[in-house]
Order: sequence, then C-alpha cells, then structure tokens
Amino acid sequence: NNFSPIHSSNEYDDDDDNAADCGVGGFKPAALRSCANINVFTGVYSFCALLSSTLTSYVNSQVTTLERHFGFNSAQTGLIMAANDVGFLVLVLFVSYIAARVHIPHALSLVTVLFGVSGIICALPQFMFG
Repeated sequence: NNFSPIHSSNEYDDDDDNAADCGVGGFKPAALRSCANINVFTGVYSFCALLSSTLTSYVNSQVTTLERHFGFNSAQTGLIMAANDVGFLVLVLFVSYIAARVHIPHALSLVTVLFGVSGIICALPQFMFG
C-alpha cells in the first residue's frame, strides 16, 4: 500500500518538516508556516477561482468585439469558442492523468499563476490598442 497517513496541521514530524513550509523556491519564511493549513488553502484558492471565473466571463464577453474588430462572422467566432472548449477538455484529461503523481497544492498554485499571466496577456490588446 503506497498511502501515507494524513497528519493534522498541528502535527509536525522531523521528516514532515518541509511539507508545511509555505513560500516560493528557497524563500520560505517561518511567519508563513501558520498559512499551511486547509482553511487558508481553501480561502485563497476560492478567491483565485473567483478571479478565474471573472477572466472566463471576460473572454466570453469579448466575442462581439472580435467579430467587429477583425471582421469575423459568427461561424468563425463559434469555431474559436469551440476550440477553446476542446482545448480545455484535452487539458483536463492530461491533468487528471498526472494529478496522482504531483503535489496538488503546488500544481494548483502554478496553474493559478499561469492563468493570471494569461489574463494579463488577454488584457494587453485593450491597453495597447485602446
């Protein structure tokens, strides 16, 4: 059996000491150790999911702008939106395959940062071209 016992947030063994560290790379201050619990994770990830949903709504609302700006017809914008959904489904299959092999909170934080970068990239034309 490859499963290890689950420790509560107050139990720290010498071997499990690094598992409760919060930070990025080598920057793991002791002050953030209190953030290594399920309540903080749930709150932060819920806020990130709210922002992600906002970005998804923004992208979906920009379909008419794409049609006007680039002269797309409804079939072309429908194809773009369908490609977005197909890409999402392929990514879900890939992520579900590797989910058991990675540290899920670390993977979620990386994906959230990538989603934030994609949001900035989506907003760049608005700032560059008005």
